Amino acid sequence: MTNQDADTDSDRLDESWRLPNNAELAVLERLLAAEGPGIDRLRQQLPGLRVRPLDQDGCLELKVENKLRTDVAFAVPVEATFSVSGGPFDPFSANAHVLLHIKDGLLHELEFYTDDPGDHNRLPAPDEMHIFTPYQSGNE
Repeated sequence: MTNQDADTDSDRLDESWRLPNNAELAVLERLLAAEGPGIDRLRQQLPGLRVRPLDQDGCLELKVENKLRTDVAFAVPVEATFSVSGGPFDPFSANAHVLLHIKDGLLHELEFYTDDPGDHNRLPAPDEMHIFTPYQSGNE
């Protein structure tokens, strides 16, 4: 392969791709601790995972290196909510949300947003995340 071919190779990692930091990895592991069809295979996609920021809100694009695809029925098979203030989860107050997006059977995006656009997004501690999946009737 010539240098020119390497520059146009769409599979090469962009220099902005990096390994997830410990906090990001902890959030992903907490989300993937949920049960549901295909989620176990999503866990297997974590080794070698790369991330890059998508926006100021902390959303991350995810790039799976091992390409172990899975079948999931939902584009967002697991999500979480947590208190913006860092206090106990209260479904009736302003909360923040984390959605794990899947595309073509691969981890694709970690999305963060808040109920109130004026609130600042922050990465939650795994133990403060209230997990939801479309697969479970008794969500955490």
